Amino acid sequence: MKRFILDAFLILIVVSIGSTLNQQQPESTIQQRIEAFNQQIEKQEVIEPPVHRASMYQIQENTAGQLGANISEMVIRVVEDSVRMIASAFGQ
Repeated sequence: MKRFILDAFLILIVVSIGSTLNQQQPESTIQQRIEAFNQQIEKQEVIEPPVHRASMYQIQENTAGQLGANISEMVIRVVEDSVRMIASAFGQ
């Protein structure tokens, strides 16, 4: 019986949260936004997003990133040098 009451209470909470979220934005504002969007399309205006993301800025690596890049370059140089030495030893 306790479990049934607890389940009923939780369902009531979920339904009340859902109904409050559903009532937050009236349908008229959504309809107005749709109509404004359609008017912009009819006028062939450039539609800009509401949030401008800065994706073209230079990314500065942190110290760990720089250390990883330097270690990677060092490993590549060591492998290239060892391959050249082996190739030159067997090539002659």
